Amino acid sequence: MIAKAVGTIDGDVIRLDQPLGLPHASRVELTITPLDVSHGGWDEFMDDLERLCDEQPVGSGGKRYTRDELHERR
Repeated sequence: MIAKAVGTIDGDVIRLDQPLGLPHASRVELTITPLDVSHGGWDEFMDDLERLCDEQPVGSGGKRYTRDELHERR
């Protein structure tokens, strides 16, 4: 059986969010990957994206519609 689980490290014990349903005292092999719970990386990414858009604007070469043209009802 291969399963993916999420949990919290509490001292030397891993507390799983959901039980795996394995027999008591089963031996398993683990791969631990820390979860990035901060949003600081996202904010930094958005700041970089805004800076890039300011430095390298994308010109579509298409017609620039007015507000009235964009919201025209037929």
